[in-house]
Amino acid sequence: MLKHLTTLRNWIEPGTASAGWIAWLVVAIGAFAVGATSKTNSVTDNYRSAAHAWLHAEPMYFPGGDGWLYPPQSALLFVPVELMPRWLGEGLWRCAWVMLMAWGVWRLTRLANGLAWRDAAADMVSVFRRDLTSPGALEAERAGRASSVDLYFLVTLLTIPACLGSIQNGQTNMPLGAAIVLACVSVAERRWWWCVGWCMFGLVCKPLMVVPMLLVVACWPRALVGRMAGGLIVFALLPLIHLDPGYAIGQYEAGVKKVLEAGELRTRLFANLPGMLAEFGVAVPEGVMTAVRVGSAGIVLGLCWLSARRDGVGRAALVTLALSAAYLMLMNPRTEGNSYCVLGPALAAWAGLWLAGPRRGAIDSVIAGLLVVGCVQLGVAHLISGPVFGRGNDLTLRPLVALVFGALVAWQVASERVFLTKCGGLRGSGDGERGNTLQS
Repeated sequence: MLKHLTTLRNWIEPGTASAGWIAWLVVAIGAFAVGATSKTNSVTDNYRSAAHAWLHAEPMYFPGGDGWLYPPQSALLFVPVELMPRWLGEGLWRCAWVMLMAWGVWRLTRLANGLAWRDAAADMVSVFRRDLTSPGALEAERAGRASSVDLYFLVTLLTIPACLGSIQNGQTNMPLGAAIVLACVSVAERRWWWCVGWCMFGLVCKPLMVVPMLLVVACWPRALVGRMAGGLIVFALLPLIHLDPGYAIGQYEAGVKKVLEAGELRTRLFANLPGMLAEFGVAVPEGVMTAVRVGSAGIVLGLCWLSARRDGVGRAALVTLALSAAYLMLMNPRTEGNSYCVLGPALAAWAGLWLAGPRRGAIDSVIAGLLVVGCVQLGVAHLISGPVFGRGNDLTLRPLVALVFGALVAWQVASERVFLTKCGGLRGSGDGERGNTLQS
């Protein structure tokens, strides 16, 4: 048993995917139990109040930095739950988002598995580059297929810790994180309308979806500009399905004021870059932080655009997923510890690919270890933060993980080490299927 648990190959065999689904099913059952037995919850109570107000044409927004902070479209998401008995609605609300995240991780690892397979086969194929029809080349291809991996179980285990807090309090960070994953995977598969659909769903969950949405549009404008414009029109008109369109328009105006008011909230620190710096005694003026946000956005956009033009759509989609998630965690003015379930899938996929791919030396092993530790930290950072920093609500370790991860991805893109590129010879071939590897 010990030998099995300590051998990485036994965690990434193709037959281990079912174990990943079982793990998510266990989490979903636990999430349903938490929701069904919870007497009250401040987060879902806000959603419930907004859905109730929508159904009865009452005001959803009230003065202050807390309360309902999202657009009217978001209230529609909770309307079915409001119509159910409380115990059933709360349980199904959490259970549904767990399974959506499970589906997102599944789709993400289908993409990652192809890249991991190419990593394993690249060196063997390069030996027979001069004669790809030789028996040796065919044997190399068979060996590459035999070394194929399935990262779903491993990535599942590395993603779940980051999701537990958001599952408990029922925030929409879970469906937002899943929507970002599925939108980027749809880009990798060139399913452009699916990408638009997931972006619109993410906007319904939280306006933060605008960051990855703008990135994918900027990187693949020919395919997405027109489609995304159509999706935004539908999104904008969605509240007008209310029986009183005048009420819906009034809530639009109140929602904009509420978002601006909440963005100016400075009564407490959050788990973002300014919060982390404040914990180390560095106070960043808001004007400087705004400039940092704008400059960082330009860097992220440049790196994603470079990857899209150079590395193939598959790897570029993973880069976009990773950098957009890291940027949101560090630069969103109201990032909380539970928000890091948005970063979890990207970090876990990166860790899985780094563990499954060829490592050239000690530095690759150290990076793989740091990525795994980062995944664990997203789940237990609040337990460590109290004894180390004297604060139970972590404002340091999670932002530090996001910062290091974002820097690692940026370094990989800048140094042309985006997974397969470190093997050499197959850069830019990530757009095809497995069977195209030899021809590439």
